[in-house]
Amino acid sequence: MGFSFYGLSIMIFIRPLILLLVSSLFSCLANATPQALGSAPRLTLPADQTASPADQDYAEGIKKLAANDTEGAELAFNRALKKQPDHANSLLGLAEIAHQRQHPELAAKLIKQAVKAAPDNANAQASLGRLLAVQKKYPEAEKALKKAAELDPKLIRPRMDLADLYATVLGKPSAALSLYGQVLDIDPNHAGANYAYGVTLMRVGDLTKARAALETSARLAPANPLPLLALARLSLQQKELDEALILLERALTIQPTLADALELRGDIQQARRSPDKALADYSAAVLAQPDLVTAWLKQGIIQQQLGQYEEAKKSYLAAIKLDLKLSAAYNNLAWMETENGKNLEQAEVWAKKAVQLSPDIADYHDTLAWVYRARGNLKDAELSLQRATRLQHVPASVFYHLGVVLQEMGKPQEAAVAFEKALTLDKNYPAAQQALQRLQGR
Repeated sequence: MGFSFYGLSIMIFIRPLILLLVSSLFSCLANATPQALGSAPRLTLPADQTASPADQDYAEGIKKLAANDTEGAELAFNRALKKQPDHANSLLGLAEIAHQRQHPELAAKLIKQAVKAAPDNANAQASLGRLLAVQKKYPEAEKALKKAAELDPKLIRPRMDLADLYATVLGKPSAALSLYGQVLDIDPNHAGANYAYGVTLMRVGDLTKARAALETSARLAPANPLPLLALARLSLQQKELDEALILLERALTIQPTLADALELRGDIQQARRSPDKALADYSAAVLAQPDLVTAWLKQGIIQQQLGQYEEAKKSYLAAIKLDLKLSAAYNNLAWMETENGKNLEQAEVWAKKAVQLSPDIADYHDTLAWVYRARGNLKDAELSLQRATRLQHVPASVFYHLGVVLQEMGKPQEAAVAFEKALTLDKNYPAAQQALQRLQGR
């Protein structure tokens, strides 16, 4: 049939878990202090070196910042800069405050000033690298983060950020794993590094090591649902649905509105043929995260399965609003309108859009053909179905529909061939069996 279940196969369709700057996301969800663009480093001086007056003010600012006294921290950092205008760490401290106050332009300006004042300051280079990553200037970000790591062989933050870039937008999982490994050599109990290391290992197929790293992360950060969510995805890859569901329940106990966990639980419920429960989870997911396009799509699919056509239409339209290239939503909208015999002109627009976006999916050509047939255009319906038969992974329904169209066009012999092909692909296809028997006079 033209109705597409794209997105519901949990063994095939598992959304990537790693996001840009994974370690920051992990820290935020763990209720830890996130490392922002200009996170000011702790003051560290050799034992035989006396802190300068500016360093002393900076140290006070760090204490104020740790106590969430941003006004006091700002005064201390500014005092340091009056004594030493090129005090890079104090500039980074002010950048952190600007970031917390949601003044990104000021934060960026201060980070750049810090780098200019002290180009060999590892923390300044690390902050610059993060800033460039947020601005999607990835090659420049990579360069700055590499320099920060070279300047300080024990500094964790630039290694995490660079590894996150490699694991995501730069597509270098091996380089990412190497850097996460460096972080774990420095601090084996770094929960975020264990998490990111495990997720990256999942992506390269090393599931045994991935599970060990994610279990370590879950143990180190028991208040964070992300390791449990990742472990649930891993269990699904290994077809352990019961274990995945247990892990998701634990994650949702920690954070009941975690949309990814709700969506994944919906996938499991659908795999267990519990559409009502799946629909409840998808609905909760879009309520928790209204821009979660895959959950909107899946909600629409379940609603369509349950005959809730108006609700399904709303879900598909919401999904398309978020992603104008979501071919499955266009296809399913077209199929519903055609089956209902309503708004066939719009159905044709949607069906053509689905084919344009995903020309290699036979079901979408099938849907377009069924729209043409509903509008009385049998010639174009036949052409669309013939195109579908030349693609890969052609379902039996395409040949059955081709047989129907050919029969209506007065081509009984060609129709019989199409019905026979449908039965070759699915010997228990009742409609094709009945149509062939009628043609053969049985």
